Amino acid sequence: MEIDTTEISDELQRLKDRVQKHQSELSDSNVPPKRVYRVNGFIARKAQRIAIFQIILGDLSQANQWFKRAVEHHISRYKAYEEYAIESHSQSHWDSEPTVLREGFYSALLSGDEGVIQEIVTVSSMMDPEYPNHHRDLLHEYYYVKALAALLQDEDARQYIANMRAFIEDLNPDLVQYFEPLAIALEGIATHDTEQLHEAIEQLVEYHAADIADQPSSAQEYVCLPALALSKLAERHGLEVDIESEYIPQEL
Repeated sequence: MEIDTTEISDELQRLKDRVQKHQSELSDSNVPPKRVYRVNGFIARKAQRIAIFQIILGDLSQANQWFKRAVEHHISRYKAYEEYAIESHSQSHWDSEPTVLREGFYSALLSGDEGVIQEIVTVSSMMDPEYPNHHRDLLHEYYYVKALAALLQDEDARQYIANMRAFIEDLNPDLVQYFEPLAIALEGIATHDTEQLHEAIEQLVEYHAADIADQPSSAQEYVCLPALALSKLAERHGLEVDIESEYIPQEL
């Protein structure tokens, strides 16, 4: 994989400029809650991309800070949506709730900041208990987040993982290819099975590589973010992931 550092530096500056623009919008106290949650989402996604580019450029300190910032805005987005739902008397359920938390968990693990890790765990405990009754097609995501939170609290995650795998079976084959290794990796961490964990991480990296036609065209394509985050989670449980891949920066 060829890396054009000049091109990445230029894109990095464009992303930072956009974050600054969004941040200025949030400083206006008259921004309605619905817009606040959307703008926080914009910033969270861009901050994560910036962090990835900082990894590629070798500045891990800046990468950690931007991952931390991504988490903070994911959390702000989550809380703003709750406020919006209350003010608008909305009876609908937020279908992307687990997806937002999943990305928050990834950035938190890669930030290395214990404070934001615990904060995203706390926020995940606020997930709507009625969610499973309204979004059965996304329950694999819901139980994935539940399992991540449990493992970060050194709790038994095996039932969440079993539930996740049960709902993965109903997905289309391409999604099964993606989510099954995630579940297997969690199971490997939960049971301290290094071989199972390694096999799952390798499958994630293979899926990631196959999804890239030629050269990476976005920040997320330069690294396999789920593999990186789950490797960090494994380290917290005393498991070492030793897999050589251009999509898993060894600096991390």
